[in-house]
Amino acid sequence: MTENQPPIAQTIPPHAWQQIAAWLAAADVDGIEIESGTEVLRMVRGSQGYQLQAPVNPMAAADVASDAPVVVTARVAGVFLAQHPAGGRQFPMQGDRVQAGELLALLQIGLLLTPVLAPITGIRGRCLRADGEQAGYGSRLIEILAGDA
Repeated sequence: MTENQPPIAQTIPPHAWQQIAAWLAAADVDGIEIESGTEVLRMVRGSQGYQLQAPVNPMAAADVASDAPVVVTARVAGVFLAQHPAGGRQFPMQGDRVQAGELLALLQIGLLLTPVLAPITGIRGRCLRADGEQAGYGSRLIEILAGDA
């Protein structure tokens, strides 16, 4: 987020959040996640109805034990793609150095492709899901070893 842009929650008027909550309830959806740059906002159904949740701070390499891999998990349910279905761009392979925010794989939901991004800078470790395999929300996908490993 740049200094010129207000936080996501402030760019959408309060009455619009009420309408969004009504749409989610009508569709029996438990929550949504909205991203803008590095900012993430979640609206989740709870015992008091839908509530906005503060974004979780991204992991810093210093917060991770260097000997324990960080596991990248699915932020949505979909089919795990270790390569782009149209070919072309090659994703990092095991042993490659990756930067935080770098594209590691894709999750496919129908015709929609959603990115699987590295949460930290490090070395790409093992792939924990087979190409073409269904991945549920929160499924373990890829390991990243913090630092230079």
